[in-house]
Amino acid sequence: MKKPLQGKQFFRSLGSYLLIVFIPLSIICAFYIMHFYKAFRNEILTNVNKDLINISTRIDTELSIFQNTAHQIEASNQLGALSHEDDPVKINSAKSMLSNFSATNAFISEIFLTIPEMNYVLNSSTSNRISYFTERYYQLEGLSPQQVKDFFTSATPKILPSLTLHQFMFPEEKILLFSYPIYTDYLKQAGNVVFQVPLPNMEQLFNDKLGSYSAVSFLLDQKLGVITAVNASPDLYDWASDPQNLSEAFSDQFHSLENRYFVCSFTSPESGLSCLTLIPRNQDTFSQITQLNLLFFISILAASAVSMIVIIYAMRFNYFPLRRLQDKAGQLTNLERTKDELSDIEDALELLNGRSLHLQKRLESTATSVKSARLQKLLADGYQSIQDFNMDCQELNLHFSHSRLFVTTSIVHRDPCDTEAILQEIKDFLSGSFETYYLRTVDGKKLIMVHSVPETTAPETITDIYGKMHACFMDQHALLITTGIGTMTDDITQMSQSYLNSCTALDYRFVKGNGQVIHFEEISLNPNAGYPLELFEKCRNALRTNHSVRIQNCITQIIDSVKTNNYPLAIARGICFDLVNLVTSYRGDQSGSHSLLQQNLFIFSEIETIQDLVSYLTKWQQELSFNDAALPSQKRRPAEIAEILSYLDENCLSCEFSLSETAEHFNMPLPKFSQFFKEQMQQDALKYTIRVRMDKAAQLLTNTSQNVDTIAQQTGYYNSSSFIRRFKQVYGITPNEYRKIHRPGP
Repeated sequence: MKKPLQGKQFFRSLGSYLLIVFIPLSIICAFYIMHFYKAFRNEILTNVNKDLINISTRIDTELSIFQNTAHQIEASNQLGALSHEDDPVKINSAKSMLSNFSATNAFISEIFLTIPEMNYVLNSSTSNRISYFTERYYQLEGLSPQQVKDFFTSATPKILPSLTLHQFMFPEEKILLFSYPIYTDYLKQAGNVVFQVPLPNMEQLFNDKLGSYSAVSFLLDQKLGVITAVNASPDLYDWASDPQNLSEAFSDQFHSLENRYFVCSFTSPESGLSCLTLIPRNQDTFSQITQLNLLFFISILAASAVSMIVIIYAMRFNYFPLRRLQDKAGQLTNLERTKDELSDIEDALELLNGRSLHLQKRLESTATSVKSARLQKLLADGYQSIQDFNMDCQELNLHFSHSRLFVTTSIVHRDPCDTEAILQEIKDFLSGSFETYYLRTVDGKKLIMVHSVPETTAPETITDIYGKMHACFMDQHALLITTGIGTMTDDITQMSQSYLNSCTALDYRFVKGNGQVIHFEEISLNPNAGYPLELFEKCRNALRTNHSVRIQNCITQIIDSVKTNNYPLAIARGICFDLVNLVTSYRGDQSGSHSLLQQNLFIFSEIETIQDLVSYLTKWQQELSFNDAALPSQKRRPAEIAEILSYLDENCLSCEFSLSETAEHFNMPLPKFSQFFKEQMQQDALKYTIRVRMDKAAQLLTNTSQNVDTIAQQTGYYNSSSFIRRFKQVYGITPNEYRKIHRPGP
């Protein structure tokens, strides 16, 4: 037994056992190292976040003190007198007041009071005319005198980022400025109070809390502009000056910068100022963790080595893995065990291979049914684009290269001996001229062909090719074939209409005779004549509001229209399928909706009388149930939303329409109205009105000959350019292109 144990299989088994030991230990080691490191890192980041909150709170406190000081100055009795005082010598009391405020707040170095009517700037020690103050006495590097004056007389609170101050008879220094306007009793701006904060004071707030981490910190305004930076290198300052970088840094997914820094941030809910801190990864504490992790890793390696030695000696006495494989092989083959373990395993693999080939053949036999299911879904408008169809069917060798599609329905008037062979031969014949895929109807009597052709292909070319196919099969197989050709379309969502049209054309053989190629266009029908568009619009609005009574009434009216208006059978089929398709699309939460559409599509194509269509729809309506649980909103909406939708549908097509007037009509502020509408309809009111306008525009483009300018005004747009741009955003094509597709002909 020792010789076999030293063979290749022995070492393979040995390697497997060693690998089985090594992998879990490696995973445990990696998990421990990462988890320990992550836990320690998170602890540091948690402390940093707490420090940021404390810093932000301190800044908010100082800003609150600034604002309170401005209010005290605003409320002082001297302000009104100062605004009319021409002698600056008489305003010493105001200087004294500023000096007291400055002395009691160690965070600031100076307070300025600007009174535009007096044309003076006061501080605790001096007063200057505004022009002299900004041009000579108080110069800020990078700002013009006019910019300084604008800041000192700003009508809104402002913060001036870190700048270098060049002040007369004082050394230059880095400062921050905070300006607050003050007002008279008549809410007229009387001046400004400006607080000068030395930059080191602000930096000290950050360094006291975060200095031990060697952190780089930024104080940002409400628009994420940098107010000041602490310990920031030029490249980091440039990074923080990019608004896009800061937007990413404040996102929930952003936790590190270039694998060099951990990023922490906090935005004050009171002032709107933000603190952003970058913690270097190469902390001393992290280095200590790395050493501990290395020691743990070495311990794991030592344990692995001991385990390997034990396994090596155990393998010399136990050769169970191969024996167990041999037992399993015997169970599969039902053969007695031989002395050659690998031979038994080989026999079992050959058996499994044979079963796999058998399964493969069974799968290949079902490929045809899977293709038919995909094509049925296509005919039931189950795809939104040719790309969706090609992607869904890429493993089934179904692919359309051209955007123009049409459907034909053929009937062979005598059953051939080998039906599948004949069908494949027909497909091969037609595939030489254009892309062709086929499926058979449920009863097997008709052949449905789906074709893709270039846009330049003329209908006469298709007729000629099908005529040659008819003649060929009559000569070679004595088979008489009649074909109905549906309308060509560039919209894959109109395939059901092309199929129904091909069935109508095929039914016209009773007029033209068998063995013919019949185009749907040859039949004297106007597809849009008498089509109940208004009833469908009412039904669509009822479905939007989930009003079950209105929905049932609208369905009944459409069925009555089919029953009483004596539509041609082709139009009646289209109306019935559109009704079922519309209701099913609004009940999209139900499973199998596409399968139901496919079933209805083929049922409609086989119905040959209006009475049968009405009977089928009546039965279908009785089986419908509209309740809140079955509809997408999953909750019952108040009656008020129905009134709002009705108002929007009636008024949004006017050029004078606005959501503000709509909100006033329902006695709501516009924000509350928008929030209420979105809660009830799960979409914005603006998007809803755009959808209604675009639906109306599409209807006018399809059913009228009005020009684009007229349609734009009828759908609420003064400017046709705005209308065209919005239409293209919704439908992906221009109005004229839409009209060419959905209203072909002159």
